[in-house]
Amino acid sequence: MSAPVRVLVAGAGIAGFAVANALARRPGFEIDIVDPNPRPVGVAVGLSSCALRSLAAIDVIEPVLAASAPSMTLHMCSADGTTLVRVDRQTPEGQPYPDNVIVDRESLARALAAPLAAHGIEVVHGVAVTGVTVEDGGATVSFDGRDPQRYDLVVGADGIGSRLRGIVIDERPRDPEQLGLRWVMNALPGLDHGTMYIGPRAVKIGLWPLGDGSVYAFLTLPRPGLPRADRQEVLDELREVLTEFSFPGADQLRAEVPWDDVHIAPFQSLAPDAPWRRGRLVLVGDAVHAMPPHGSSGAAMAIEDAFVLADELGRAGVDEALEAFGRRRVERVRRVVEYSTRNCLAENEDAVAGRPLRPMDAGEAVRFWEFLRTEP
Repeated sequence: MSAPVRVLVAGAGIAGFAVANALARRPGFEIDIVDPNPRPVGVAVGLSSCALRSLAAIDVIEPVLAASAPSMTLHMCSADGTTLVRVDRQTPEGQPYPDNVIVDRESLARALAAPLAAHGIEVVHGVAVTGVTVEDGGATVSFDGRDPQRYDLVVGADGIGSRLRGIVIDERPRDPEQLGLRWVMNALPGLDHGTMYIGPRAVKIGLWPLGDGSVYAFLTLPRPGLPRADRQEVLDELREVLTEFSFPGADQLRAEVPWDDVHIAPFQSLAPDAPWRRGRLVLVGDAVHAMPPHGSSGAAMAIEDAFVLADELGRAGVDEALEAFGRRRVERVRRVVEYSTRNCLAENEDAVAGRPLRPMDAGEAVRFWEFLRTEP
């Protein structure tokens, strides 16, 4: 009997948990997971059909669906709530799950982490990977506070601020000069589907019902050509722009902003050419591809990475599998990143021109959803 393939997953976010689940259901892998952070980062994510298909294939879709809410409408309104564009998303006949859902990150993390214990996989928080030395047939990993260990495969799933990216590729994420502000609030009467409201300063607010009845709120804030502001300056700007919305529920929105818990982060864009690996070190998720949320597909592409990586490792040896993984992922992910980034930059153009945001192109959105349904 051959020895198991020792795998280190560096990062216990969506990508890392998905990789661990995908490999755990296959024989012949011994998996360690480490992460320096104690809890998920962010607020909520959308998961389109491609993510749900991958979760179904690795047997973790049911707890994710149980924690999520369907999100099946592209609905954009003016600041006072007047509809500008509405397209209802269709679930293909025979597809046993919605075409899109939204779930808060903590619930998603719990749903992905729970099955790992049954496979004897412990997630070790508070441990950071400080270096990886790529060698023939494996890699030696150094840790903060742990002795070095050798692995047959290292999966870099350490997110947008990846320490491991620089070992593999000489490319940094692009800054599309737009901020995302996100938080959770109480249910809004009458809000039964995700809706975006366009304000007069080229900002937009999105409100999405979550599975527990609360509402995921986000605001995009274009900042082309502006210097980075500190947290308090951004929150002051948020207070000001919220006064410019008058849609039903806007007063409640303003009253319930949890100012200490607003998550603020600049959007990033990254879609490097192959390879996404150096020897037995391979990157997945935001560590190797990142995108603004304008296609709601960052998490979906990370989950697809996990499925495809495990699929290829189940077909061939590690080196051949990593080559095949890159061939299947690079162009598909690039198309998703380009769609998301293009929509983000179009909003910045509106901001510079001093005009309200143009609503998303409904036809292009439908074609994008159809693309996401295709096999990875």
